[in-house]
Amino acid sequence: MPAPEPQDLLPHLPNPTPAPTSDPQRDLVQAMLLLTQMHQFTQATSAVSSGTPSSLSECHNVREPNQFDRSDPTKLHLFFTQLEPVLKTQPRTFDTDEKKVTYAISYLKGMALTWFEPYLLEHE
Repeated sequence: MPAPEPQDLLPHLPNPTPAPTSDPQRDLVQAMLLLTQMHQFTQATSAVSSGTPSSLSECHNVREPNQFDRSDPTKLHLFFTQLEPVLKTQPRTFDTDEKKVTYAISYLKGMALTWFEPYLLEHE
């Protein structure tokens, strides 16, 4: 029996592209929602691809994501879309949620990075 596709394992999610807003707290909530969705997707894809040979699963020739700075909130979904292949193709490198989140944070700058300063200070 073929393995299910990752999108079949997750409930249908609404379009996570946030509407432009000037409310930083609302933006943070939206960012955290997208992080949660990304985590659920990576968990589903790692379960489906667990039979992938290690030479393919640890492919390091995947394009790194563009930095996200919140200047255009509509690019947040694109940012997470660009993160997904990196996390999926390097399951040994990103074997914990903390490593995945830390990697994602490393590509934030400006106001988006400011959102995660408490997390960074907590994990020093």
